[in-house]
Amino acid sequence: MTSVETSAELADTAAGRLGRARVRVDVAVGNGDLSRPATAPYDRMIATYAVDHVPWAWIEQTVPGGDLLFPLGRTGHFAVTVADDHRSTRGWMHGLAQFMNARDTPAPAATVRSYTQVRAGRAPDDKRGVDRDITPLHTDVNLLWALCMALLDIVYTTDTDQDGVNAWIHDGTSSWAVATTGPDGSARTEQGGPRRLFDAVETAWDAWTTHGQVNRRDHGITITERGRAPGRSARTGRGGPRLRPRRRRTRRRRTSGGRRRWSCG
Repeated sequence: MTSVETSAELADTAAGRLGRARVRVDVAVGNGDLSRPATAPYDRMIATYAVDHVPWAWIEQTVPGGDLLFPLGRTGHFAVTVADDHRSTRGWMHGLAQFMNARDTPAPAATVRSYTQVRAGRAPDDKRGVDRDITPLHTDVNLLWALCMALLDIVYTTDTDQDGVNAWIHDGTSSWAVATTGPDGSARTEQGGPRRLFDAVETAWDAWTTHGQVNRRDHGITITERGRAPGRSARTGRGGPRLRPRRRRTRRRRTSGGRRRWSCG
């Protein structure tokens, strides 16, 4: 068994305690994102800090058929199995939980700045009607989970008034969008900045619908060297480690007036 710790002080403390407990563990100092090639390959790999992007080194250093368990952003922890051809992994989400980020990970801008600060009074670059009911952005936790998985750096705030649901979306830096419901029940959106965030939301929403509106607790994931892709549940007999998922509360946060805020990244 090998443990990689970025802090030499913590590594020494851990090695001492493990030694006194007569547990044989190779405690190394290094960058966890790089794993530890010197003692690879591994049958199992467990990350105890959250990553936005799964390091390919973890997959490279795990044997085909081996399992990886890791927290993904601020969403939850995933378990995946390395494919026989060593070119991908596949698995699913096993719990809604938060872990600390890697030490060199800056705080997501979207969690530091508000919608008002990002918009900064700017007029929209794009205005258009929305050809769908936007109520699920306020009520459907499974949709919001899918949006978080597809757009990790986005913050959504929703609220209701006499006409219906309104949503404010931003990326913490320079792009924003607002979607509002009018008196006749139809919705409109205004967007600004280099990214068209509501367009991106609709694309992710459509993908979730195409995949059968997957429940957040059955969310599948496939990782290749090019990146990751969400998908159908891997718990339906199409691969992935058989760990028992734990039921946990969602990350939905409520304030007065029915306002809800989701931070994904």
